[in-house]
Amino acid sequence: MLLLYFLLWTAVAANKGPLYGKIGDKAVLTSDSVVNHITSIEWKHGPDLAMEWYGGETTAYRHFKDRGLLNTSTGALTITGLTPDDSGSYTVEINNKVTSKTQLLVISPVSKPTLSIWCEPEMTYCVLTCNGNTTGVELVTYWWTSGADTWSSTKEHNITKEDNELWFSCVFKNPVSSSSSEKVFNPFMEKEPLYGRIGDKAVLTPDSVVNLITSIEWKHGPDLAMEWYGGETFSYRHFKDRGRLNTLTGALTITGLTPDDSGSYTVEINNKVTSKTELLVICKWRNCV
Repeated sequence: MLLLYFLLWTAVAANKGPLYGKIGDKAVLTSDSVVNHITSIEWKHGPDLAMEWYGGETTAYRHFKDRGLLNTSTGALTITGLTPDDSGSYTVEINNKVTSKTQLLVISPVSKPTLSIWCEPEMTYCVLTCNGNTTGVELVTYWWTSGADTWSSTKEHNITKEDNELWFSCVFKNPVSSSSSEKVFNPFMEKEPLYGRIGDKAVLTPDSVVNLITSIEWKHGPDLAMEWYGGETFSYRHFKDRGRLNTLTGALTITGLTPDDSGSYTVEINNKVTSKTELLVICKWRNCV
């Protein structure tokens, strides 16, 4: 940890930002100066030689023998299969002259965050919290998304009834990766449930009207129910026999309702969540089974 921050401070002090690499990926270190005719190249990792070339065979040292590639036309050094041990200060001499110094920081990718929600008992406000393990993942920033909107913030985001977004998602970002949480629906935008009787049918319709629909995806809870991407309609589980999809309106019709059809249904139209519907399948009076 101390080494990482020391390297970062050193890079800032030199007025040159560090080069970040993700564990397992590759990094390409280049010379700041362009030399028309290169006759020699010498790369050092800290005080130690990494690779060198003097017009003939390229000589590599330590782990650079297996994971280092030297471009003798440009002087660039490529390191594959990055590990944290590859972090450090790299200097290059081209034609016996130091032409650049690069600080390489190899860091882990972020994990997938989870999004929790807590609401004040009187429902005056709710707090969304972005949770996840950020240990050993440096320089993590928190971002929030809702529909087409994305903004940088802290790990908590407060909402009230004035917020009319349908859903929220949080994002972990660092210089080498990003990962989004699952969507959480706005509790202030919850609709009344849709009721259906056993044996009848239910028609679930999107809240938003889209002039030209190019894709539709309905989910029952976390599981796909039906989807359409401009060609054939795909149905899953019991929706193969009892589901009908209107590709002009996005509506999902379920026939022969059973109690197992109860639950939360979400629909994405043109890759955007447009509505959430809670379906409750109930018995007819004096005809419950």
